[in-house]
Amino acid sequence: GICWNGSELAMSDGSTNLTFRDPTDFSITRILPVISERRELLGQFNELECVRDQIWANLYQQNHIVAINSESGEIEAWVDLGALESQEIQSNDDANDVLNGIAYRPESDTFFVTGKLWPEVYVLRLGLN
Repeated sequence: GICWNGSELAMSDGSTNLTFRDPTDFSITRILPVISERRELLGQFNELECVRDQIWANLYQQNHIVAINSESGEIEAWVDLGALESQEIQSNDDANDVLNGIAYRPESDTFFVTGKLWPEVYVLRLGLN
């Protein structure tokens, strides 16, 4: 995953770190370990969306998104989106029948989410400050 925070590109590679890069030469500007509320390192971030001072990410092959503080690396919110999974899909491909898309629209303060095999896109308002 990759997103733009206005000055840097934030990238995930599946590890417990987010890598920030200069957009002009792609050089690494900083590396940020992501830490859960239990003080454990957390990884497997797939899709990223930069929103204000947070990076929202979905967890690979899970139906959760998290809000990561872009300065401290701490998880500030967990959102379980498992209830959104389409009941219409009769897939035997559980590894791919998961949340896989997240986008933010600042004009309406809403998120758009969807999954790999989901026929729907959902619009969510998550109560951002």
